[in-house]
Amino acid sequence: MGLARICLLQLLSFGCCAADSVIGIVVPNAYERNTLNVSVTHGVLQGGYYFQRGKLAEREVVIVVSGLGPLNSAMATTLLIQQFNPSWIMQYGIAGSAQSTLNYGDVVVPNNWAIVDLWVWTRAGWNATTDDLPFQGVDYFKEWPNANFEFADYGNHNDTGTFYVQQTQVMNETRDDPASYYHQMLIPADQRLLQAAATAADTVKLQRCVGQQCLDTTPRVEVGPSAGVGGSGSIFVDNAAWRIFLAETYNVSVIEMESAPFAHVAVTLGVPYIAVRSVSDLAGGDPADNPAAELAAVAATNAALMVEELVRTAPLHLTDGGRQSSGRFLHAA
Repeated sequence: MGLARICLLQLLSFGCCAADSVIGIVVPNAYERNTLNVSVTHGVLQGGYYFQRGKLAEREVVIVVSGLGPLNSAMATTLLIQQFNPSWIMQYGIAGSAQSTLNYGDVVVPNNWAIVDLWVWTRAGWNATTDDLPFQGVDYFKEWPNANFEFADYGNHNDTGTFYVQQTQVMNETRDDPASYYHQMLIPADQRLLQAAATAADTVKLQRCVGQQCLDTTPRVEVGPSAGVGGSGSIFVDNAAWRIFLAETYNVSVIEMESAPFAHVAVTLGVPYIAVRSVSDLAGGDPADNPAAELAAVAATNAALMVEELVRTAPLHLTDGGRQSSGRFLHAA
């Protein structure tokens, strides 16, 4: 069998030839996936992931469970874009809240996402005013929006060192400069999808109770600037000091592990994206023990309800002049 025919058969089996005819959905965990009522018709196994094709709100979708953390999120997102060439993609799940204005079960759809766990962990006694960072001016920098976190009693107990948060490197290589990149902290969501989310927020019916889990307040949706910045890192945050730092420094509203890497892949490959999260805990600001395990069901349900309403509301076909073709991964330049 010729190489061209093999490639054609692979493309047909993955479903990527029908460009812009499907919405891609990435979800970190099974308990979050199970809250979304997708009518699955068939699936494709690729790279350790099982991509399910089906319908949600009468729209064609492909959904995959990425697994926990930034690496899994980026891997699953890359494969989904490569194999299915979606019109646009969305991620959803639960998150910890960094803002006192957000309550359990609230849904947040931020304008921007940021990777907040790329940092220099400095040595004990390091002084942000007088000491340089390792590789300062080469790989790591002190200038804003890079920012230094230290615990409140660092002056007396400096064995922890500090955490100097850094912007992400976004690769922008060319034939003439095969190591080119630029720095970026905020990764913007697609404005057309944010507008659709604002419309969906008016009609979605969030739940106060799921099974035996009930919220004390009526959940609501925040979209766009009022939703703050979403923050992601390879850490389950249950620390009040870090929570406060992220909220005060970067206006972070929710903290989780997957959406910013998902956004990084989407923007780098030119695919419109949006991310939806619902509050399961206060990321260390809870009055007692962290309630994420107890509130996961109601939070995941509300996130899924917003996703379904957004799929129903948003346009299916989004054109992007900067987007490459479905062969974006293997082409000569």
